[in-house]
Amino acid sequence: MALILNGKYTSYSSFIINRFLKLFPTYWIVLMLCLIYAPHINFQGLPQPFSIYYIFSNLFIIGSNFTVIIVEQAGHFAISPLSVPLEGQQTTWNYLYLPPIWSLSVEIVFYFLAPFLLAHGYFKRKMLGMFCVSLLVNLFLVMNHAWRPPWNYNFLAPILYLFILGALGWRFYHSSFFKTYYHWSLGLASLLSLCAYIVGYQFMPSHINLHVIPRAVEPASLGILLFAIGIPFIFEFSKRNKIDRFFGGLSYPLYIGHFFIIHYFPYLKQWNPLIGSLLLAIVLDVCVIKTIDRYRARLVK
Repeated sequence: MALILNGKYTSYSSFIINRFLKLFPTYWIVLMLCLIYAPHINFQGLPQPFSIYYIFSNLFIIGSNFTVIIVEQAGHFAISPLSVPLEGQQTTWNYLYLPPIWSLSVEIVFYFLAPFLLAHGYFKRKMLGMFCVSLLVNLFLVMNHAWRPPWNYNFLAPILYLFILGALGWRFYHSSFFKTYYHWSLGLASLLSLCAYIVGYQFMPSHINLHVIPRAVEPASLGILLFAIGIPFIFEFSKRNKIDRFFGGLSYPLYIGHFFIIHYFPYLKQWNPLIGSLLLAIVLDVCVIKTIDRYRARLVK
């Protein structure tokens, strides 16, 4: 997102190719490991449209987020209704070798739109338009008693506000106000606040009454607010730290590989899932991602 806003990409195609190289080679290697070690998934026993859909989602990630609303019972498939969950039926994410890829599916859809939404002027109008779309979709879900996962969480439109916060955070980070008043103590305070929130989240009540607004809020909402405010300060505070850059580089391979270690690879699972996931992430980062990054760098001005 930052490189789009900075105008670093030479063309739309260079951005899409760059994102493709960032995501898919690493994903396909982990998928190949799943095909070797994971229990076999029988796609041939499914109705043909669904068989094609699940095979496509496993190969190319796109559309995998819809598995959370497709339910199955005795070989029959249906879309879960908005407000009333179907009884005796299971969502079909189990047809994905790596179910966490659903979030990447949402990101990929945004990548196709991002160069048009974040670049080429009219930034404020586009942010307002994205906010209105997200607001209307969320209001629709509320009115239909469906403002809950997966409807408000697993699809792009309801969570567009998160991408808006990211874009606004980038603008704030590059503003003269930030450059004038930033101090390292603000970065440290933001980092400690986020760490305290992450550690303390499990001990928070399901809803918090702030006595400022008429209804209680979920702790996750406070977390989003803390992240949105704190990220510019934390980035400036830690961007030159080699340890931070090292673990930042591991974020994607750790995300894409942890499910394989936990569910499919019994040797490292018995040892320690965290250590196994970190080892796999380091191997992927050194052998795959850093190798491809040399080429990806050429796509940026």
